[in-house]
Amino acid sequence: MTMVAIAHLPEGKANFNNIARKLGTTKQNVKQIVTAMERKGYIDVIPNSEDRRAVNVIITEAEKQVVYQVSKKGMFFMAELFKDFSTEELETIWKMLKKLYGFDGEEQNGFEEDSNLKVDESKKEDVKRV
Repeated sequence: MTMVAIAHLPEGKANFNNIARKLGTTKQNVKQIVTAMERKGYIDVIPNSEDRRAVNVIITEAEKQVVYQVSKKGMFFMAELFKDFSTEELETIWKMLKKLYGFDGEEQNGFEEDSNLKVDESKKEDVKRV
């Protein structure tokens, strides 16, 4: 989920505070997770150009490829799973899922937005097919 949160924050805004807010956790927890992810080469932590006390977290190019492959498989799986559903049925399912999500008063938290990960030209055909 941390990777998803980073991908859904505007470029240059993926700092520990914003990631924590997106995930509903603490800055300290995010710092531990990010440190482990950085050690594994999934992300880079770079100084924030506007605030010397803060850092920005960016997804490495190698990890973007992994995210793309996993997302592609997930999209094909979901397309196959819901292929026999009408648009109306899909909209009903979506409304019900949002209702379940908000049972405790929570609002949508921004993950319904498009991510800021760019798809390079060689992969745009895959995205269209899905």
